Amino acid sequence: YAHRIKDVEIEKLLRSINKSRKWFWGNPVRHQKARLNLIPRYEIVEKALSQIGVTDKGLAQDMENSYEEQRIDAVRPFPDAIATLAELRRRKIGLALVTNGASETQRAKIERFDLADYFQYILIEGELGFGKPDDRIYQHALDKLGTAPGETWMVGDRLEWEVSAPQRLG
Repeated sequence: YAHRIKDVEIEKLLRSINKSRKWFWGNPVRHQKARLNLIPRYEIVEKALSQIGVTDKGLAQDMENSYEEQRIDAVRPFPDAIATLAELRRRKIGLALVTNGASETQRAKIERFDLADYFQYILIEGELGFGKPDDRIYQHALDKLGTAPGETWMVGDRLEWEVSAPQRLG
C-alpha cells in the first residue's frame, strides 16, 4: 500500500494506526460492542489515515480487507492444544468452549480446526448476548457442565478474562 500513500512515511502510518487502535479498543464498552461485528477495524484504519492527512477511503477498505485475510490465515491453535483436548476428552473430562465475538466468526474457527467434537458445550458471546469477562458466561458454563467453581479449570490467553474474572466465582 506504500505506493498509494504519497509522501507519507510507513512508520508514521503504523504509529497512527497503533494510536487509533489503542484508543478504540481501550474503551471497555466500545470493545464489548465492537467485537461482535469487527467493522470498527475499518474505522480505526480510516481514522489513522486521516490523522496523517490521507483521505483515500478505498485505501482504508483495502487495508482492512488485506488485514482480515492475513488475520484469518494467522489464527492457529496453540501448540499441542488439539492433542491436549483429545486427551482430556479421552479421560471423559467435561469441556466447554467459552469465546467472545460474533457467532459467524467464531463458528468458522471452530469448524476450520474441527473443535466441536471436543466440547460438550460451546458458548459464544454473539449467540448468548454476553461474554467474558461477564460473570454470567462463566456461571453459564458451570451450569451447563454441572460442576462447581472449585472443581473447574479455566484455560485461556488473557489474564483479566480467563483468570481474574473466573476467580471471582471461586
